[in-house]
Amino acid sequence: MFLPKLSNQEIGCYYSKSLNQQTSVDHSNGSSPKPGPTEVDDIGQELAALKIRHDHLKQTLHQLGEQLVNLA
Repeated sequence: MFLPKLSNQEIGCYYSKSLNQQTSVDHSNGSSPKPGPTEVDDIGQELAALKIRHDHLKQTLHQLGEQLVNLA
């Protein structure tokens, strides 16, 4: 069975923005500041992109499962 490997670049693109934003927040005062409208928009766009990627991967996994059943 062939499963495509994700490159380091593909893996890194999922972590680059969110981790950098999380680590740049100052947690010294104990309360987190409310996100601004741009941050909310960015999160919404990232969520939409992840949803599309999830749907694509789900479809690919379904197709691979069908191929596996046909081979068995």
